[in-house]
Amino acid sequence: MNVLRRLHYAPVQIEQDAWQSPPAAQQAAPTAKPSEEVQFNPVFLNQTSNGQQIDLARFNQPGAALPGTYRVDVYVNNAWVGRRDVEMRTFADGKVLACFNRALLDDLGLDASRLAQPEVLPGRNEPGRCVEISAVVPGAFSAFNSADLRLDVSIPQKYQRASARGYVAPEYWDAGVPIAGFVNYNANAYRADNRGQGNSTQYYLAANTGLNIGLWRLRYDGTLTQQDGNGQSQRNYQTASTYAQRDVTDWHSVLTIGDYFTPSDLFGSVSFRGVQIASDDRMLPESRQGYAPVVRGVAETNAKVSIRQNGNVIYENVVPPGEFSIDDLYNTGFSGDLEVTVTEADGRVRKFIVPYAAVPQLLRDGSSRYSFSAGQWRSNNMRQRPNFAQASYQRGINNSLTAYGGVIVSDHYQSMLLGSAINTAYGALALDVTQSWAAALANRLGVNAMQGQSYRLSFSKLLERTRTNFMVAAYRFSTADYLGFQDYANLLNGNGFIARAKNQFQLNVDQPLGGKRGHLFLTGTTQDYWNQSGRNTNYQLGKV
Repeated sequence: MNVLRRLHYAPVQIEQDAWQSPPAAQQAAPTAKPSEEVQFNPVFLNQTSNGQQIDLARFNQPGAALPGTYRVDVYVNNAWVGRRDVEMRTFADGKVLACFNRALLDDLGLDASRLAQPEVLPGRNEPGRCVEISAVVPGAFSAFNSADLRLDVSIPQKYQRASARGYVAPEYWDAGVPIAGFVNYNANAYRADNRGQGNSTQYYLAANTGLNIGLWRLRYDGTLTQQDGNGQSQRNYQTASTYAQRDVTDWHSVLTIGDYFTPSDLFGSVSFRGVQIASDDRMLPESRQGYAPVVRGVAETNAKVSIRQNGNVIYENVVPPGEFSIDDLYNTGFSGDLEVTVTEADGRVRKFIVPYAAVPQLLRDGSSRYSFSAGQWRSNNMRQRPNFAQASYQRGINNSLTAYGGVIVSDHYQSMLLGSAINTAYGALALDVTQSWAAALANRLGVNAMQGQSYRLSFSKLLERTRTNFMVAAYRFSTADYLGFQDYANLLNGNGFIARAKNQFQLNVDQPLGGKRGHLFLTGTTQDYWNQSGRNTNYQLGKV
């Protein structure tokens, strides 16, 4: 039976607004690979004036078009990109396909660095050169619908630029009004009557104030206490922090100048007066903050990927055929393996497990965090306030491994830390070692040298069967001559006896009771010392 199919010819250079939203009917059209050729019966069409048959080969492909430039709605993996001018060109096999220049490939979100041979792509300085996408990107293809003026492009997620959920470009960040301020305070008074032995009155005032001027934030936090009694009056004023701060958006960092505190992620935090620049994870999208593993797999069709943790769906999306990589999972806590379900378009289902446990030192693959502080130790109780510089750096090496390190350099004191953290099927582990040197104190303490090491092991794991969550379990062993920076500053000023830690163990455990019976929790620390007998133990057991 002969079938006559109506041919649609699209006019060239249709002028429409390039940013106009596509018709709703077009938005739901699926991305599909071009089907097999459809042969036309030429007896329904007249011959040319010279008696030759009309060549219909170019129309054997669905949606075929004449070569030229068309204004079309471009979709990538079923997501509308925009309305663009696209050139349809005849290639060596006689097919008329979309030809992509570098500007259009960039608009499609193609990451050239992920290609095995990125040099095959047109250069950004070659506006006249274009390529057929399936010839340069493995697994990619395009399909043109001449009737609807729609171009569908399928690109495996592996070759697309990552765009984290919740990402907002820095140029759209708002620092607020040019000038703004606030004042927070807390004041109280307490009077005690000792029944004829005298009266006493205590006053307390705490103030937290701030002033924003352009991109700078000025902050002050201080307290004033006074005690009156028995004809005497004692007043004490303390400044917790006074500093100026501003964002450095290009580095995702914050610059701070004034009286502030060093970070506490690797070394113990100390108060100082000076300058600090440090990473600020709040500048990252929420889906890139904290640690979460990268989920990788392969889809054979337009597949739905669902990810569950502890029975709850935390991610679901449709990915195009080819390799996919999901690296923008929200940080959901410290424990709970991920169950990944890949549902193909034909109904086939595959499942696999990705281990997920985390310690604070873990970072995502390719992420980094740094800090640098320099200044003078700040304390009202110290005559000698050492100058120092402190730096730290953390880097996510791959999906499971993070390396980190840091140094402290001061007057006659140095400290260096090296460590790594890893996510495994048996839990998350972090191991680091810190070496300290404080030779200047050797004579004062009656030893030949004052240098030692401190080893720390951290662990986190959720036991699936009982739902017991070891949120943080940490053990630290320090040698007899190891000194932390705080210990060094106290000894330098002769602030009494310093107990040097030997073994320290910390535990945080959470146990669900099931149903609506709540949770049991246990938190505690225990520590002994080299130069002091006995042990300090603190713990808390409760139910919520």
